[in-house]
Amino acid sequence: MQEIYNRVQQGDRWKQKLRVCQSYHNVNEFTSDLNDIIKHAKEREKQRFLRSNASVQDKIAYIRTSL
Repeated sequence: MQEIYNRVQQGDRWKQKLRVCQSYHNVNEFTSDLNDIIKHAKEREKQRFLRSNASVQDKIAYIRTSL
């Protein structure tokens, strides 16, 4: 019974993904939005790390590697 439930849930997720993909007019539009999401996520990760309790040396090393 659990296996059937999992397959139904998986099918629902694929339907949701398909609806999202169909809402874009072309691949460039989708790629642009995806790049914006990735850029925003990286910026949030960077800000979170810089506010953390890491040492100054670790923060400097992180900034250098993220450039």
